[in-house]
Amino acid sequence: MDADGANERRVSAEGLDDRHPAWSPNGTLLAVDSGSDTVREIWTIDLASGARTQVTRLDSIATFPSWSPDGARLSFYAYKSGVLDLWLVGADGGTPLQLTRGLASE
Repeated sequence: MDADGANERRVSAEGLDDRHPAWSPNGTLLAVDSGSDTVREIWTIDLASGARTQVTRLDSIATFPSWSPDGARLSFYAYKSGVLDLWLVGADGGTPLQLTRGLASE
């Protein structure tokens, strides 16, 4: 929406559970985690067209996306089998890189 509250527009589609939005550095994309209570993946949403792109396919709980300053990469946390770690992936997808091993566990 505009700064004065006019021209409000929905970014997320009805029925989707998008959480933890992060604006890309150039303001054209929004990164979110989306899914269910058992599997969440990182997605980007093109704000001009509304097109959604799935960035991760880890079959875990990938959450809290954060953009690199140049907008080329996304970092995020992934929780799987009781362990939380920090990961990195290209903003357009690709093979994610696990940055930590056992950052936090139950």
